[in-house]
Amino acid sequence: MSQNTENREHPSPRITLGDLGLLKNHLNRCAPEKQDKLLLDMLKQIFGQNSKDLTLELAKELIEHVRGVPKNNLAFLNYEYLAEFMDKAIEDDNVPLMEYLLSLSASMMRVLGQNGFNMNQRVHQHTTLHFALASPYTDDESVQLIKYLASRIHDINQTDEHGYTPLHIWLHETQEDRWREKQDVVWEITTHLLDNHASLAATAKEENGDTPLHFVVQSASLPLVELFLTRGADKNARNKDGKTPRDYAQRFKDSADDDEKRVYTLMMM
Repeated sequence: MSQNTENREHPSPRITLGDLGLLKNHLNRCAPEKQDKLLLDMLKQIFGQNSKDLTLELAKELIEHVRGVPKNNLAFLNYEYLAEFMDKAIEDDNVPLMEYLLSLSASMMRVLGQNGFNMNQRVHQHTTLHFALASPYTDDESVQLIKYLASRIHDINQTDEHGYTPLHIWLHETQEDRWREKQDVVWEITTHLLDNHASLAATAKEENGDTPLHFVVQSASLPLVELFLTRGADKNARNKDGKTPRDYAQRFKDSADDDEKRVYTLMMM
């Protein structure tokens, strides 16, 4: 009887995707200083779901919703709260949720380490390094996380479902606005990946077969073109269309841009 009474006083209804609208409205109406605790309670209920994919989708929907709300203090993103979620994700062997939490805070690596998690574990063909390199965060802690993973992953050239290695993923990310003003960090991370044996010969197998040099020549990333050439990248490697990095450089032949002209000159040498 007492157990039934307790359940009536503290109900824990099963949360589904259909409940998200109601939950988001509830969060919006909540006082800012109480929002973190309310979200924590909601997420604790979500962890009871049977489907790992559903658990991840629900958690992401709620967290991203609140991250987009202009509040001065979102304490739920503090280490203590995220660590509690990470502990539960590890307990449930929910790798997608672990990776998502890693994207929110590089501090979560500490929790993984404390729990003995194998960072080489893959989900949907992605390694944790793939995920970290695609993270939206550019702060020092996130950069250190990337370097930490690159130094410790068993095979830095593992590919995802598109045939992309972590280096391929990274080169795509460097074209995003958030990295354009941090070229020193781009250089630091790229060099670190190469120092840890990231392959310049790897091709994006299920896309068009581009090597890393194909990528950086097309974007006229002069420092990376120079770096890759000094590390032995092949100017004449052919992708699935039969195109080489040298072929891609041809379009810069008459360019007025100094970097593009220099890329052309280097590739023709």
